[in-house]
Amino acid sequence: MRDIQNSEVSRTSKDEQAFYRQIFLLAGLVAFLRGAMIVALSVRTQLMWSDVLGGHDGVEYLAIANSVIKGSFRELPVDVWRHDVGWPLVISVLGFVMPTPLAALVWILFFSAVTVSLVAHFARQHFGSTNEEALRLGATVALGYPAAVYYSCFALSEPLVLCTVVAAFYVAGLRRWGAAGFLAGAAASGRASAIFLLPALALACVLQQGRFQDKGRQCAWLVSTALIPFLGITLWRQTAVGVQPLSLHQPHFSFPFAAFQDFLTRGWVRGIYLLVCTIAACFGAVKMLFESVRRHNDPLLHAAASFTLMFLLFHVCLESLTYYGSRLLLADYFDRYLVAIWPFIVFATRRWWKWPFIALCFSLSVVATLYWGENYFRQVREKGAPMLEHLARPETKR
Repeated sequence: MRDIQNSEVSRTSKDEQAFYRQIFLLAGLVAFLRGAMIVALSVRTQLMWSDVLGGHDGVEYLAIANSVIKGSFRELPVDVWRHDVGWPLVISVLGFVMPTPLAALVWILFFSAVTVSLVAHFARQHFGSTNEEALRLGATVALGYPAAVYYSCFALSEPLVLCTVVAAFYVAGLRRWGAAGFLAGAAASGRASAIFLLPALALACVLQQGRFQDKGRQCAWLVSTALIPFLGITLWRQTAVGVQPLSLHQPHFSFPFAAFQDFLTRGWVRGIYLLVCTIAACFGAVKMLFESVRRHNDPLLHAAASFTLMFLLFHVCLESLTYYGSRLLLADYFDRYLVAIWPFIVFATRRWWKWPFIALCFSLSVVATLYWGENYFRQVREKGAPMLEHLARPETKR
């Protein structure tokens, strides 16, 4: 009997070692593919890789990071500070020892690799996934969604937000509520709407088993640690720059899907793609809700369903924002917002994601990324964009 037990322990240990090796290889592959996509866009658009990173507001995040490094916060146009500044602050950590575009690239690759590992571990920890399914889900989150692949080619906050959202749920599953709260605050510092993590995780904390007094202390600790990065960064920006993002963004809310009133003006292919993304997000959110009802004794699943629904409803009702003085409808950016809840859509539909389907989705993501990137930078050259005027100059091309 003892020999049988030792054999089982040895087999389990070997399986764990094999799983960690596979996770390491998959994370490395994802980081390599992220870098390869940036290089591919650089070649296709005939721009330096650092100019590619500046696309889609990336140049503004990099400018904020540079202003943090120099300590000159008021030299930038006021509209630049409409962004949540958690991501530029992260860039500036490495920006003191290397150029900010390179620092952003390092962080993008790092957060992408860590996200794969966290998704795989969370799938095993909370959904009972096998090692093979956990790897598939990690690959799907990183490579299966066109918007996640595309927007990771720029110096945008999506890799940070995606990583911290998954990390917050992972450590909450370990009942490390202080760390979960801090990560929720960090996610909200990268994208303000990620603040919905806080009530979702507080719900999980309250619903967990244990004495009421203990749960009250843990919940208070969760909220306190979440407010440290979120309020700290908000107060710092108010003191350093003297503006609040809401006064610049001027968000306008309306009935659900009001932002989609002109989404077909982008073309029928883009329109169909956005429609598919929206249907998939709504289906995944509802499926996650039904699963949380079925597994009613699972506090963390209730939290995941709550966060997904709150985040989705917020962006469905967010009609427009102000962009450099112009009112901008947000349907065309809806796929970008969905990146933050993409892992939960994947978890809700985890039985669908087989390797051939993942390979197909990644292939479509590569094609879409190259097409969108070329089209975007062509428009920048022809029509211009804030802080990207230099891209129209011949000397900036390779």
